[in-house]
Amino acid sequence: MNKRLIILLFLSLLGQVWNSKAQGIEFEHISLEDALQMAAKEEKLVFIDFYTEWCAPCKVMTKNIFPLESVGNYFNKNFISIKLDAEKEGKGAAGKYNISAYPTFLFLNPKGDVVYLDTGSKPESDFIELGEKVIASLHDKYSLEKLNSMYAEKSEDESFLKIYIKKLKEYGQSPTEAIEQWLKYQTEFPNDHVRMMEFYLENITYMEVGGMAAKIFANNRAEYMDIATRMEAQRIEKFKLHMLANTRENAIRNNDVSKMKLFLDAYKALPIAMKTSGREPFYEMEYYQMKKDSKTYSALAETFMESRMNAKSIAEIKKEDLETYEKKRSAYEGMPSYYSAGILTKLKQGVQATEMIENIAKVGSGYLVLNEGRKEFRTLDKWIEYGYELIPDSYILDNLKAKLLMKQGKTEKAIALKEKALENWPDSDKKKVSIAYELKTMKNQTI
Repeated sequence: MNKRLIILLFLSLLGQVWNSKAQGIEFEHISLEDALQMAAKEEKLVFIDFYTEWCAPCKVMTKNIFPLESVGNYFNKNFISIKLDAEKEGKGAAGKYNISAYPTFLFLNPKGDVVYLDTGSKPESDFIELGEKVIASLHDKYSLEKLNSMYAEKSEDESFLKIYIKKLKEYGQSPTEAIEQWLKYQTEFPNDHVRMMEFYLENITYMEVGGMAAKIFANNRAEYMDIATRMEAQRIEKFKLHMLANTRENAIRNNDVSKMKLFLDAYKALPIAMKTSGREPFYEMEYYQMKKDSKTYSALAETFMESRMNAKSIAEIKKEDLETYEKKRSAYEGMPSYYSAGILTKLKQGVQATEMIENIAKVGSGYLVLNEGRKEFRTLDKWIEYGYELIPDSYILDNLKAKLLMKQGKTEKAIALKEKALENWPDSDKKKVSIAYELKTMKNQTI
């Protein structure tokens, strides 16, 4: 090949590369922390496309909208752009910013504060308009960024707090703390007023135990029940359970040990009729796992598993599961497969056997995270082998065993078993994406 032809080929390839960069959004392959630093240097905002592998609208945006030259022209000028898989490398950031819908388009200032947030796929013009709204919001008197900066100074101002609460909800951010502050200082109406009851019902998703919201509710619950409609009364009856669920969810999302303790104490104080059967040991273990108290967690886990394994023999469990399957299968076989397939699979495997496998996986995963000793490894292996006697080809147990083998330094066996677990994992289960990512990480550790 002559020099002239080589030069022409090189220039052609260079032109293709330049054109590909000139068109569409230039997503940087860097971490969120690096993106924030880059944004600070270039005096831009950070744009994050939060997506998942299974999200169809996410794929539409990636294929049809992000590559457009008009979109790239606006976004490359104003933002440092990155993509984060909310179930893989972006899981921590998704939890921090309370991301639960996909795609979510999140815009941050260089300090990491939320400037704007929107969700769902959009056509070209709407997406460019979104970028324009983000930039315009920087000059908005009540932009979320400005309200965030004002919060410390105005945390006792009830008028400000109402505006702040509304804006936080609008942007998908938790207003729990702001609601607590508003309840302390509001003078708009008495705590036993119908308007306060309506405020509670409007914000049921954000209320937690242990604070002003719980105190006011407890003191005025009877009054709310008196003035409520029948439908409102039904929601009020379950309000404490909602507060408990919100507290636990936020504690786990933010790894907040003190909040988890509030939840656990409040749950233990519930009347037995309000508790979910069998959940208290799991909640206790969640708390001590979050606290990184391996001694207490391990004692609870070992007591729990021994009690479950000694309650019935494997033969008894299999016999009872078979009887349940024979009794119930005819009721589901005549139904559409999309509805009955999962139920029939669980019935065939065994309802009790499946529950036991799930217990082993849940308890065993925390046990493995907190322990390094051979004694604990043998204990966990005993639980896994017990589970295999119930369901020999359990992909859930294969996954747990792979983690155990990896921690024991048996890398090749761990990867092989993880591959087997992934192969058998149902496509309908969204956890499969996380398992695939874990497998990739395991393989990278061997390079």
